[in-house]
Amino acid sequence: MNENSQIMKTTAMDETSISHNWFIGFAVLLLLIGTLLGAGGTSSDVTKFTDIRTLTGHTDYVTALAWSPDGSKLASGSADNTTRIWDATTGKHLVTLNGHRNRISALAWSPNGKMLASGSCDNKILVWDVSNWSAIVTIDIHFNCVRSISWNPEGSRFVSGYKKNFTAIWNAYTGERIITIIDVNVTETYTAAWSPNGSVVASSGYLTSGYGSIINLWDAQTGTFIARISGFFEMAWSPDGSKFATHFCNMSDGMCIYDTRNWTIVKTIEEIDRSNHFKSFDWSPDGSMIATTSDNLDIVEIWDATNGTILKKIINPGDSWGYDSSVVWNPAGNELASSTYSKTITIWGEAVPHVFVSSVAVDRIYFDLGDVVNITAILANDGTGDGLDVPVRFYDEATLLTTMHMNVARGGTNSTIVPWRTTNATEVGAHILRVVMEGSEKSVTVIANDLTKVYVKDLIVSKKTVTVGKTVDIAGTIANDGISNASDVEVRLYDGPHLVQTRTVLVPRRGTANATFVWNTANVTLGKHTLKVEVGESSMERSVNVGRGPIALNSSLSILLIVLIIVVIIIIAIPFMFNARRHRRRSHKEGKDHKRHKRHRL
Repeated sequence: MNENSQIMKTTAMDETSISHNWFIGFAVLLLLIGTLLGAGGTSSDVTKFTDIRTLTGHTDYVTALAWSPDGSKLASGSADNTTRIWDATTGKHLVTLNGHRNRISALAWSPNGKMLASGSCDNKILVWDVSNWSAIVTIDIHFNCVRSISWNPEGSRFVSGYKKNFTAIWNAYTGERIITIIDVNVTETYTAAWSPNGSVVASSGYLTSGYGSIINLWDAQTGTFIARISGFFEMAWSPDGSKFATHFCNMSDGMCIYDTRNWTIVKTIEEIDRSNHFKSFDWSPDGSMIATTSDNLDIVEIWDATNGTILKKIINPGDSWGYDSSVVWNPAGNELASSTYSKTITIWGEAVPHVFVSSVAVDRIYFDLGDVVNITAILANDGTGDGLDVPVRFYDEATLLTTMHMNVARGGTNSTIVPWRTTNATEVGAHILRVVMEGSEKSVTVIANDLTKVYVKDLIVSKKTVTVGKTVDIAGTIANDGISNASDVEVRLYDGPHLVQTRTVLVPRRGTANATFVWNTANVTLGKHTLKVEVGESSMERSVNVGRGPIALNSSLSILLIVLIIVVIIIIAIPFMFNARRHRRRSHKEGKDHKRHKRHRL
């Protein structure tokens, strides 16, 4: 035991021996220094409570439950030696805390929600840093099972009870034992609970003599004994500290509610089935109700804390609550969590649907006017109840197209396809299709193709051959097969890859327009040129030859001219060739005659 610890022992005392002055002094103490806390939330209509979520994952029965102060998380401890952290809204498992070697017997969040303390029957308490879920403090009790853990309002200390006759108050940051309370009147401490105002610690335990149990009240700052009241193991302060609930008061089987100003019983609530006893109970955050479980019944009961009437009996068929069953309210007061031997945790609350637009898609992004665009909308429901006849509106921009009514089961999805006939969509370009329901909207953008369809229909050049320096007239016929006039249509003239000129024309719907150009060849190279007229992605080409001299002949004409010249030359040359041949023959003959005449003369 730590040397700095304070050890307080009490001797056996009879209830009748408690001085009346003690009660008066204690009441004055509560009134003067107690800061009564307001209601933590607004309770829902518990008559509509039903099972809205089931958390599964533990491999052995669940032994402890605790909501985070903001209600966003739920911690559960189990006989599988683990603590699981759940997203309280979705039921998603977030993390599993390992560190104990025996079943988890107690769980408690610090008031600011930054730490979680877990107690186990391995005789240890672990304090977890919620930011990274690391164990920052380890307390080894060395005695027995940790029965309960309860924080002071400031979150700097917590009290724990054990399966021994002592209660300890610990420094939450260092694990130092600050106060040790040993009660010789009990054999073991079952539950220890800090009052909401931080001034009192209550502990319950078995009596060392006789039958039954008692509840002792201790000064939380010094550990000195204040008073003793009749009660059993389970106990709970009301959220504002003005009431205190326990059971088996004065040997009654029911639950009793004390007024903490004078510690008198102001209400007794009897269990309906007298063969069973209240096992666990928890005040609603506004202090108006108490939820309970029993030893063997498979029900959760919700009671009016003022008049003791039962408001709701929640049946959980097939489950046995048993010795370690738990029931806890969430801080908002609109849900309960309970655990059973079935290894599961059940969340109870109103069946409230939360339906939203999950996604929107279309079967085409680009469309022509008059086309049908199919809009697919998927709705999801992550609420606690079924969404029935949910109105869903479909818009083109601000124009309502249609309204559908859909059913979406809790935890499920549903889809619908709406055909949008675009006949009346007069505007080209982007359209934002919106799927809207209360509190949710998604959209998708589609594009209406231009109502004009412009292209190059024909191209005429005034000359196919031209002398360099001369001009060529070019006329392009631009057509529009669309249903709207096409204004400011840009028509471009290219000489090969080089842009030469541009023209802007108006092309009437289902009509044509001419774009004329004059091409000056003064500074162009000789040879073949490809002239192209282009509109958008449509174009047409023609070839023009540029040459020297008064006439620029193309290659085909040049060849033809040469052939003609050769023919003429041949025609002219034939008579000369024929006359030359005749002359040669005559000369040959005359030569022969001359030789013959000469021989004759000889």
